[in-house]
Formats: sequence, C-alpha cells, structure tokens
Amino acid sequence: SAIMGKGLGSDVALITDGRFSGGSHGFVVGHITPEAAEGGPIALVEDGDTITIDAVSNRIELDVSDQELERRR
Repeated sequence: SAIMGKGLGSDVALITDGRFSGGSHGFVVGHITPEAAEGGPIALVEDGDTITIDAVSNRIELDVSDQELERRR
C-alpha cells in the first residue's frame, strides 16, 4: 500500500469506510460507518490533525478542541 511504500507502516494506520486489498499491512481498520456523511468529526479532519486509535477500547478520537471543531463547521 501507499503507506508502506512511504515507510510509514509503523506510524500510520489505514482507516476506511470501504474496501482495502488483502495486501495491506500494518494497522488497518475497515468498514467504518459513514460518519462524515452524517456530519461527524471525521468530516472535519484537516491535514496535520492527530487521530488517536485505541483498539482495546474500540475508540477513534480526533484530537482537536471542541472550539476548533465548531470553527470548522
């Protein structure tokens, strides 16, 4: 995948609401609900934002303040 090709496999996860190839390696999360289409925080992600994934707690969080999210809306 492009992530592995750039040497980012240890630092970057692939998160998708669609399909991914069986050749994907590293941390891969598939079939995320269409949160962006429903106005969720994923629709407000910008380049450089940090997203925390906690696989044990089944949580994905956008590490941006509520005030900043309101500004982006």
